[in-house]
Amino acid sequence: MLSQLLELDIRNVPKFSLPSLPSSVESLSAEGGNEELLKSIVSNDNMYNLKLLCITSFTKLKELPVEAGTLSALEYLLIDYCDEMESLSEQLLQGVNSLRTLIVSACSRFKSLSDGMRHLSCLEELYITYCPQFVFPHNMNRLTTLRQLAVRGGNEKILDGLEGIPSLQDLYQSDFPSLTSLPDCLGAMTPVQVLQIKMFPKLSSLPDNFQQLRNLQRLTIEDCPMLEKSCKRGKGEDWHKIAHIANLPPFVEPTKPTISGNLIDLPPFFIFYSFVICVTTISNYMV
Repeated sequence: MLSQLLELDIRNVPKFSLPSLPSSVESLSAEGGNEELLKSIVSNDNMYNLKLLCITSFTKLKELPVEAGTLSALEYLLIDYCDEMESLSEQLLQGVNSLRTLIVSACSRFKSLSDGMRHLSCLEELYITYCPQFVFPHNMNRLTTLRQLAVRGGNEKILDGLEGIPSLQDLYQSDFPSLTSLPDCLGAMTPVQVLQIKMFPKLSSLPDNFQQLRNLQRLTIEDCPMLEKSCKRGKGEDWHKIAHIANLPPFVEPTKPTISGNLIDLPPFFIFYSFVICVTTISNYMV
């Protein structure tokens, strides 16, 4: 009967049984459910127009059902607070090859995106936040459309897998309290135009090849006291590594730097909680 239904939000009704839905549904958010509910969502025959899927606090969910691979129109996927989930299978990623934005957040056992990442030929934005066991796959160089990458929290080796993403423009790194150095591969990421380094209290210097980032237009360094000292204008040991950048951090420049074009300080996930992202993205689809 709800033939014009565009969005559906299901929250904390674990015994909810999902009926057949109209094909008009484009956005679906589910929180606090179980595997049966999720299967009923993704295996629904009329979900071929679904563009946005947010899955939050499915605490016992170990993997997304393989049926989710039939969501060929899916463009936005958020997985949040799913503590038992360890990876996304290659079969799943092969099926959702229209995906443009992928966010995995606060999944304590999440380890890998699998080699299936190579199938995400439309992926533009990837956010991995507070997944302490996660490591990037070796085929990140196959993501030729990836423009924005955000990594927040996690283990000390998580940044080592970022090398070779050919079209990456915006890179955000935040909240690594024990990390003392950045990987040398950072200096080889020459397409990067916007770089954020935030909450690295033990980081004291930039990689020696940092000057190779000739396309870098905006650099943000926050809550990194040792690195800020090293990058002081004309005085710091690393000043020569960043002197070529147009928009420097406020602690370097005497005046507040201006924002150029569409460049931004933070990716959406670092500003909003996951439910706000869902609402914002749903609104975008309705405009």
